[in-house]
Amino acid sequence: MDKGQSAALWRERIPTWMLGAGLAVGLVGSFIGLKVSSFWLDELFTAWVVGADHDLAAAWARALTDIHPPTYYLSLFGVSRVFGASEVPLRAFSAVCGVGAILVFLLATEAFSLRARLFGSVLATGSAYWFYHSQDARSYALALLVSAWMLASAVRLLKAPRDRKAMVSLALATLFGCAVHYYLFLVGEAVLAILFLRRAELRLPATIWGATLLALLYAYLRLVERRYALVLMEHGWIGSSPAWYLRQLASAAQQTVTRWTAPAVVLAVLGFVIAMVRERRRPSEAVWLAAGVPILVLLGGIAASIVSAPNFTDRNFLLCSPFLWALGAEFYDQGFDTPSRLSPWVAAMAAAAATFSASHVLWRVLPHNTPFRESAAWIARQTDCAGRPIPVLINRATPMKPGFAELQAQANYGHYLSAHPLQPVFQEDLVAGGRLPESGCSIVAWGAHYVRGNDEARMLAGRMSAAGRPVSYRAFTVPNDPRGALSAFVFVRDEANPAISGAVQPGLKGIRDGTSSRARTEDL
Repeated sequence: MDKGQSAALWRERIPTWMLGAGLAVGLVGSFIGLKVSSFWLDELFTAWVVGADHDLAAAWARALTDIHPPTYYLSLFGVSRVFGASEVPLRAFSAVCGVGAILVFLLATEAFSLRARLFGSVLATGSAYWFYHSQDARSYALALLVSAWMLASAVRLLKAPRDRKAMVSLALATLFGCAVHYYLFLVGEAVLAILFLRRAELRLPATIWGATLLALLYAYLRLVERRYALVLMEHGWIGSSPAWYLRQLASAAQQTVTRWTAPAVVLAVLGFVIAMVRERRRPSEAVWLAAGVPILVLLGGIAASIVSAPNFTDRNFLLCSPFLWALGAEFYDQGFDTPSRLSPWVAAMAAAAATFSASHVLWRVLPHNTPFRESAAWIARQTDCAGRPIPVLINRATPMKPGFAELQAQANYGHYLSAHPLQPVFQEDLVAGGRLPESGCSIVAWGAHYVRGNDEARMLAGRMSAAGRPVSYRAFTVPNDPRGALSAFVFVRDEANPAISGAVQPGLKGIRDGTSSRARTEDL
């Protein structure tokens, strides 16, 4: 084999093999470590909605209390009927959907070469967004699958505008998407807008179907969500300032491109620009979808936040991720899938990205969620508290309708501690001088997710101590969280510590460190 043939082998086959191997490991890895971490707050709500009662009507009623459409919960209810509602089956459903999203992208977007599709898929499995949500018992992985379905149908329609099967496929994908997540409505409308602009034959059906989706969504929001949802988003935790939008976009970029995949992406963009400017090469038609849909979703999300209620977040925006994968594939095809001086470099960077995608799987064995499960297990072992009511800490960060505080306590804390009555306590009331309900045992209160770190836990322990006997806390931590932002805290009567050091500052209006107390820490 001469040098030319060897170079061709390196350029043609080895990158493809490495991309394929890295992708395969990343996909298989989505099923590893499903039980390593406790359910986090939103997953606990999912488990509460699905329930263990196997009652579809009850699950439907619980699903309507959420601000998200009910289709994901109903899909997961079917899974729980067969496999149960523990961490493994609920997260496995997301893993299947996450893998399915990439397989749809890989197999159904024929506008790009196989190697380019492998490159885009490796960018996906190597991204923090796909990595996390492919094991998150929330609707995002299912939404990614539907988003990829929209992409595949739209690519087909760009190529064959009169393809009735592709029209029906896109119509079903957009309709189903609206019932999975509201941001898929924006993705679907963006797809229809691109098709309207690029294909004259599709302008009338795109207009009619886009208006139909808007009418259906508006009717659902007015007639169902406004009536049954218990959370009010008008003044919630999501911001609506320019600074907020910039932070969410920066976070979305970090979750999409990591430091290991960034070199390959940068070289791909550079090669694309060179191909467009120096070689006057024209991009494929699919680039209108790949670039246009994320831009329109960004604009639509900001507009909806201004007109309706703040809703633009990084994870909502990134439901258009399959289109970003397609953009990466386009960059690879146009910039590097022809011989050039940059070809060996992009091959090396693509191989590095594939290697990272494979090694990324190792993080699956480390716990990374707030340890509700572990702290609940410790409480259950305290014999003096058997059957006693446990005060649990929540907050008023999101305005809520009457009855939501009790629902919040049961949904967030009751999954792992069902044998105890739970009493919701607002942290804001405690800080303002309110008193905790008496538990009748050594455990004073339990706080997870809402207690944001060790400093806040010390301050709350001081507040509890100011009302009587001294209180300390036991912290349940996860790796790589030195400030304890992801910790769970169990506050206990501290007979061995007769005084709390430090003074409690009067008149605090927020959660601040006003005292210090003795703490015990348990690493997971």
